[in-house]
Amino acid sequence: MGPVQRAFAGCGGFQCGYRTPVVITLTTALLREHPVPDEETIRSWISSNVCRCTGYR
Repeated sequence: MGPVQRAFAGCGGFQCGYRTPVVITLTTALLREHPVPDEETIRSWISSNVCRCTGYR
């Protein structure tokens, strides 16, 4: 596992089997481009992934 995967697993940061891989991929890419992202940047990147489990939020 990579560092982002380990962090998600270690902190219980997972959701359904569909969304988690995408969020891990987005987080890895985000941290490559923005090693210390601000909250607005994080929200912008993560918002591109639509969750069907929680009413599309």
